[in-house]
Amino acid sequence: MTGLISCLLTWFDVFQSADIVRVGNRTEPIISTFAAALAAVTSVIGWAGILLNSLTYKERTFNLKGKLNAHWSRTLDPLGRTSNIVCGYYNPFVEATVSQTCYARTVLPGCKETYLGFEKRDCSCGLLCSNHVTYRFGKGMIPKAVSAQYG
Repeated sequence: MTGLISCLLTWFDVFQSADIVRVGNRTEPIISTFAAALAAVTSVIGWAGILLNSLTYKERTFNLKGKLNAHWSRTLDPLGRTSNIVCGYYNPFVEATVSQTCYARTVLPGCKETYLGFEKRDCSCGLLCSNHVTYRFGKGMIPKAVSAQYG
């Protein structure tokens, strides 16, 4: 980016001898400006790729919806799926456990949104309250070999 800015400043005659460079060395500023512009475009595309890849990685690694879907269908037994305020996972027709309040024509909502909201809130509170990083993080624990050199 610095190269592109320098080339543009040369083209706009900001430097003291910019007119001499533009007239005497016509090919070099053209090639330099083209190369700097190409490098800037490439870096913008690269940064966009890095950010998108990071977001995709996080979405795939921390796939809370997928983990909850698997937990509901594979881990929970019928007793764990029974509730008086919700019925089924998405709706009463999907993996519902028949009970006195949960049947095919019930008006109770599915459990997924409530379950997902609870887990997001629960996980966020757990991470914020875990105190893994404090003011002492990375301080005070010097290996013996390093402390012998400075002591």
